Amino acid sequence: MEITASMVKELRERTGAGMMECKKALTEAGGNIDAAAEALRKSGLAKADKKAGRVAAEGRVALAQDGNRAAIVEVNSETDFVAKDENFVAFCEAVAKAAVGVDGVEALKAATLDGQTVEEARAALIAKVGENVQVRRMVSIQSDDTVAGYVHGGRIGGRVERKGGDAELARGLAMHVAAMNPPYNKASDVPADFVAKEKEIELAKMSDKDRAKPAEILEKIIGGKIAKIVNEVTLYGQPYVLDTNQTVEQALKAAGAEVVRFERLAVGEGIEKVVEDYAAEVMKQAGLACPEGARRTPPPAPPLPRRAGAGADGGDPAHRSPGGPRRNPRPFAFPLEFPRCPLELPACRNSPIAESCSNSPARRSWATRTTASIPR
Repeated sequence: MEITASMVKELRERTGAGMMECKKALTEAGGNIDAAAEALRKSGLAKADKKAGRVAAEGRVALAQDGNRAAIVEVNSETDFVAKDENFVAFCEAVAKAAVGVDGVEALKAATLDGQTVEEARAALIAKVGENVQVRRMVSIQSDDTVAGYVHGGRIGGRVERKGGDAELARGLAMHVAAMNPPYNKASDVPADFVAKEKEIELAKMSDKDRAKPAEILEKIIGGKIAKIVNEVTLYGQPYVLDTNQTVEQALKAAGAEVVRFERLAVGEGIEKVVEDYAAEVMKQAGLACPEGARRTPPPAPPLPRRAGAGADGGDPAHRSPGGPRRNPRPFAFPLEFPRCPLELPACRNSPIAESCSNSPARRSWATRTTASIPR
């Protein structure tokens, strides 16, 4: 059966797969679009399994809310390019809506999303974008109190559950959580071992003169330092981001409100990212990389030959100012040559970066031309 362009277009609209993949699937299915779509779906699941081991540290944070129920999810991709893709963004928003009222990531993966499960939609997205995609974390809450959330640039999300106050204060508190990332809510939530450790550190930082002060004075000094540290690590003690002249506690007291709890998610938090040199990887695949062990920096310059009558530094005494440094120094020995590459690979000679490779003939010829042009 002849595979027409309209058939390929229809299959692409249904599956989102590439043009050549759709054409191949239609050819194998004998022009049956339903069978081709099913084959592409199975292929997407296979691709998802194959890419599952790759590190996905980029992505987006999405927020969804329905009355007093809210959810924040983190969906990861391998690169920030895919994180900005419209298919990926739409998937994140849909997953956030599905997460409202769901408890846990595993339950979320089994939730229904446009006639399929979230896990099946994830596998289909992998077939589209060609990268590993993972629904990594989620925070869902259902409360009788007021719930508010805020997402900054799709990278950081904050959610606050509070009593009292208006919607503007709730949004401001969610923004504060996203921006300042306080570890604790109130001073009473700070662990005792954390306070004891900070006391020990502050005491060790004090001079012998301060340590010799009476115990009650020393306790006041240490207490003041610890109170400052506790304020820095608690939501209530931090300066309010929308009005730094007051703390969050003062803003809450003025509005007659109270923060019950809060959550914050940031993309890639806790994931060890693999730093890769993509330029070197592309050159390696193209056969343009320098051989293993070849130097990419010029070798040390050989000692300069001393001319007859030259000074101790190789300069001409006749060109030395009285009582001052020599003029017109000659830093190069002629001719200047680099050692030849022991491998003499064609890839090295044809490399577009041969000028930066100390073992490249192009580099040696450049050095010869440059040094020969310096007036003697």
